Amino acid sequence: MLLGRDSKVMDFVEEHIYKQEPFLKSLRLLCLSSILNSGVRKIDHFRKELVQSYGFEAILTLSNLEKAGLLRKQEGRAWWSSVRKSMNLMKEDIDETKPEDIAYVYSGYAPLSVRLAHAALQGGQAWKSAEEATKSLPGPSFDERLTSVRLVLSSLQVVWIFLHIQSWADV
Repeated sequence: MLLGRDSKVMDFVEEHIYKQEPFLKSLRLLCLSSILNSGVRKIDHFRKELVQSYGFEAILTLSNLEKAGLLRKQEGRAWWSSVRKSMNLMKEDIDETKPEDIAYVYSGYAPLSVRLAHAALQGGQAWKSAEEATKSLPGPSFDERLTSVRLVLSSLQVVWIFLHIQSWADV
């Protein structure tokens, strides 16, 4: 799913529904695909299949997921594939003997928050590239620039704060 192979994912979700695997598991997969791909191409087909497999009770759940924006019809380009490529979030060629990238820790996936923190520390062109990449992310955004910093933190404290935030984000 993270590699952006939408047709294989949809086939897997469809097979999951046909086998009548747990309802919530099917919904989670479908919602995750919807978020990553800016919607589901054949949403009406999946809606029908879910109701046929799990009963009419699924209608209310599907309606609530659509209202929450977790499940919707696909519109435009998928934001995930462009961000994944521009921020180098997936690494398939990891040297296990000499790991040099954070993707080694996450089995080939580098969290976006880590890539953004790295770009911010590098500054200059790296940060401009990161800003461009994040413009396609869904949801509101803001740009806050500090003119003066009153609190002085040691680099060890900054790393601890980031790791603490990162660990909660991964949960």
